[in-house]
Amino acid sequence: MNSDEKINLKLIGRNLDDLKVISAHLQDSITMVKDIVFLKQNKIFLMIVNRFMWEDVESGGLEKVKGLGVL
Repeated sequence: MNSDEKINLKLIGRNLDDLKVISAHLQDSITMVKDIVFLKQNKIFLMIVNRFMWEDVESGGLEKVKGLGVL
């Protein structure tokens, strides 16, 4: 996976297994209430999170790496 693909990772939660993957990616994330919205007409839930990117540290990347993500 190149760096552009990594930045543009898209996860969709349609079943319990999908939600487990999303949950794992959101571990240690923080958000603010103002960054959470439900688009009723489209039935879409959006949340901006700031997360620690464990996958980069485990692969020998920088320590204290953070990423901004939208769920």
